[in-house]
Amino acid sequence: MTLGAVEAREFKRAAARKRALPAVFAQAPEVPFGTQFLLEAFDELSTCRALGFGGAGPIPWTAVQQYAEAHGYDDETRDVLLEVVRALDLVYMNWMAERLKSDGDAGGVRRGMGQAGS
Repeated sequence: MTLGAVEAREFKRAAARKRALPAVFAQAPEVPFGTQFLLEAFDELSTCRALGFGGAGPIPWTAVQQYAEAHGYDDETRDVLLEVVRALDLVYMNWMAERLKSDGDAGGVRRGMGQAGS
């Protein structure tokens, strides 16, 4: 299993404090071998979202196309990337909408965007 920067940092913190890992790690899905690049692409492409008073917008189609081109993906891989990004984006946008309804803070303004626990 390859760890991302966030996961590696949390593992180190837990080990240093001699504490169990946060519960979210136990709930994390297993990422099938060879598909990690799709999650990494989604993470990168999330930076292309338009931000406004209502929170974040969807990832633009043009961003996915540019990403695929920049990485030299063939047509089939680009099509898979687009399908996966759209599916993940739909889940993300629904989650953000629920978060906005529940606490009025979908953009993470009060807690700081991108910080753990936001």
